[in-house]
Amino acid sequence: MNIIARIAIGAVAVAVVGHFGPWWVGLPCIAAVEWFMGRRGGYPFIAGFYSMALPWMVMALWLDVANGRTLSTRVSALFSLPDFPFLLVLLTGLIGGLLGGWAGITTAWIRNFFDRDERG
Repeated sequence: MNIIARIAIGAVAVAVVGHFGPWWVGLPCIAAVEWFMGRRGGYPFIAGFYSMALPWMVMALWLDVANGRTLSTRVSALFSLPDFPFLLVLLTGLIGGLLGGWAGITTAWIRNFFDRDERG
């Protein structure tokens, strides 16, 4: 249950702050969620991955539908990819998910380091 709550809170935070800043503003949100809610062995990479990937995929799909697939068609042609708009949505989610996963696992490692220092 804890991982579902971490994903939900992280995804909402990434979606909200994503409207007000650059692409990386969601990473500190994921780090904060992992710092305060994460536990040892609680899959911080997976929680961070989905916390970042889901909002990015929803936003990419929403923007793609809103502009009539114009942008996805042009980007597919630019990178010599087949004209499957959902492929770019998945690729966007993969890139965002990897970034979020690394933010989550890095935060877990830092937290474990400080917990170990306090124990002596």
